[in-house]
Amino acid sequence: MLQIDYFSDVLCVWAWIAQVRNDKLQSDYGDQIALTPKFMNLFGNTEQRIAQGWQDRGGYHGFAEHVEHSVASYPDAPVNEDVWRTVQPKSSMPAHLVLAAIRAEFGDEASMQASKIIRHAFFVEALDISRQSVLLELVAPLIDVDLVQQSIASGVAFAELAGDYQQAEKQRLHGSPSWLLNGGRQTLFGNVGYRVLSANCEQLLRHPNGEASWC
Repeated sequence: MLQIDYFSDVLCVWAWIAQVRNDKLQSDYGDQIALTPKFMNLFGNTEQRIAQGWQDRGGYHGFAEHVEHSVASYPDAPVNEDVWRTVQPKSSMPAHLVLAAIRAEFGDEASMQASKIIRHAFFVEALDISRQSVLLELVAPLIDVDLVQQSIASGVAFAELAGDYQQAEKQRLHGSPSWLLNGGRQTLFGNVGYRVLSANCEQLLRHPNGEASWC
């Protein structure tokens, strides 16, 4: 089985665009691959990253236009016009914490499904996913939210998330999303096409003992 660590920030539009590619990877390769959702801290403080970082480019409204321009060529990644204009989550960390708790309590697949639900809620439904009440309501049909809250209260979820952030820094990941393959020796990041992802998976599946790949 090919292990893939998938690092992203739930508020990153490129990770929203990449969602359909991950869905296809899982559909095409099934139990040949294991896709583990992990998280990185890009939008931990959106006031700092967007309102201040984009101050000379229109702040939140300028960033909203940037997001709309980014998805213009991707019909599978629609974005609500209220995203970043009127709906401005303070941080991605509450969502990451809930998703880390789900991974700890229910496994990778449940966390991947919850990630998709939460991204859809923000980008399509324009919900503020920095609010824990919103997050728990979103994932309640999928898992037992009492266990999620227990994981957070006990510190387990915090430890999981800290591990993700530390690994992202250690691997010197350049951005979201990032796919780590071959024990972290191969990294793909950003707007990576499905054929590139598939080709790397094919080569690693054909050469599981570390032989040199053509990719």
